[in-house]
Amino acid sequence: VLVPLAPLSTIAGAWLVRRMRAELFYPFTYATVAVVAVKLLWDGIAGLL
Repeated sequence: VLVPLAPLSTIAGAWLVRRMRAELFYPFTYATVAVVAVKLLWDGIAGLL
Protein backbone atom coordinates (compact mmCIF):
# COMPACT_ATOMS: atom_id res chain seq x y z
CA VAL A 1 0.00 0.00 0.00
CA LEU A 2 2.81 2.42 0.86
CA VAL A 3 5.21 1.28 -1.89
CA PRO A 4 4.18 4.09 -4.30
CA LEU A 5 5.11 6.64 -1.62
CA ALA A 6 8.65 5.29 -1.16
CA PRO A 7 10.22 7.03 -4.18
CA LEU A 8 8.46 10.30 -3.36
CA SER A 9 9.61 10.11 0.26
CA THR A 10 13.18 9.40 -0.81
CA ILE A 11 13.21 12.36 -3.18
CA ALA A 12 11.68 14.63 -0.52
CA GLY A 13 14.24 13.46 2.05
CA ALA A 14 17.17 14.05 -0.29
CA TRP A 15 15.82 17.52 -1.09
CA LEU A 16 15.46 18.29 2.62
CA VAL A 17 19.02 17.15 3.40
CA ARG A 18 20.39 19.44 0.70
CA ARG A 19 18.29 22.43 1.81
CA MET A 20 19.00 22.30 5.57
CA ARG A 21 22.29 22.97 7.28
CA ALA A 22 23.77 19.95 9.05
CA GLU A 23 23.68 21.86 12.35
CA LEU A 24 19.88 21.92 12.09
CA PHE A 25 19.23 18.66 10.28
CA TYR A 26 20.92 16.22 12.65
CA PRO A 27 19.40 17.53 15.91
CA PHE A 28 15.98 17.58 14.21
CA THR A 29 16.48 14.00 13.02
CA TYR A 30 17.63 12.79 16.44
CA ALA A 31 14.70 14.50 18.15
CA THR A 32 12.26 12.92 15.70
CA VAL A 33 13.76 9.46 16.27
CA ALA A 34 13.56 10.00 20.04
CA VAL A 35 9.87 10.93 19.84
CA VAL A 36 9.12 7.85 17.74
CA ALA A 37 11.08 5.65 20.17
CA VAL A 38 9.12 6.98 23.16
CA LYS A 39 5.84 6.38 21.30
CA LEU A 40 6.84 2.80 20.45
CA LEU A 41 7.86 2.15 24.06
CA TRP A 42 4.58 3.62 25.29
CA ASP A 43 2.55 1.43 22.94
CA GLY A 44 4.56 -1.66 23.87
CA ILE A 45 4.21 -1.13 27.61
CA ALA A 46 0.51 -0.32 27.26
CA GLY A 47 0.04 -3.58 25.36
CA LEU A 48 1.57 -5.54 28.24
CA LEU A 49 -0.71 -4.04 30.88
